Amino acid sequence: MSGLALASPGTPAREAQAQTCGARVHQEPNPLLGTLSGGRWVAGSPRRAGLVGFLFGGEVVDGRFAVYTGGLDPGTRTSEKILWIVPRRKRVGLRLAISGRRDGSTTVTYRRRVAEASSTQTPQHLFPSTLDLPVPGCWKLTLRTARVSATVSVLAQVAH
Repeated sequence: MSGLALASPGTPAREAQAQTCGARVHQEPNPLLGTLSGGRWVAGSPRRAGLVGFLFGGEVVDGRFAVYTGGLDPGTRTSEKILWIVPRRKRVGLRLAISGRRDGSTTVTYRRRVAEASSTQTPQHLFPSTLDLPVPGCWKLTLRTARVSATVSVLAQVAH
């Protein structure tokens, strides 16, 4: 699969991979997002976990969630910032652990821990992050805090 991620933007190979990789990006209103509602977001699986990721950074490729490797969009020079949001009613820890593995692998090769933040505009549990996946391909991220656990698929694209 990594060969497909090396394809140039707009090529059939890149578009084919995007259709099979990456969580669906939503833009419909979501009350969990507070004042951010109406922006781009992805839902964690299973839905009952309640976790969503709001895309301050991140890309949309054929309706699917994608980022550039290294955590920086080469066109805009902005970070691939994702705000992970968990409903206030859920019990969470002080940090959100993000682990990732490439599709087809059982080995976790990406690990980050991010601290909880707060905002009166979005009164939920907020965990700001920058996704800086090291190599291109389809990644499965597992996000955990206390008893909340969800997965999100993301396409990591080459940053030229």
